[in-house]
Amino acid sequence: MVKEKEKNKEKDKEKDKNKDKEKEKEKEDNQQKQQQQQNQQQQPQMTKEKAQQILDALMQDEKNTQDKAKKQQVKGKRSAEKDW
Repeated sequence: MVKEKEKNKEKDKEKDKNKDKEKEKEKEDNQQKQQQQQNQQQQPQMTKEKAQQILDALMQDEKNTQDKAKKQQVKGKRSAEKDW
């Protein structure tokens, strides 16, 4: 009987340890979730106006690049032709 009580005490101790580990894991998980939420809140959000400005600038840059490429093609064709 004494052995059974000792075994039961040991089992209870193990259960308590497991519960403590689970609680610690839950705390860590909650801390990670809170940290992720804080990080998301700290990141500045881009406004629609800013996004539109960036898109407009990129489109203008692309247009300038295309115009420059066309001018270079025209110059290349003129110099290749000879007027005999």
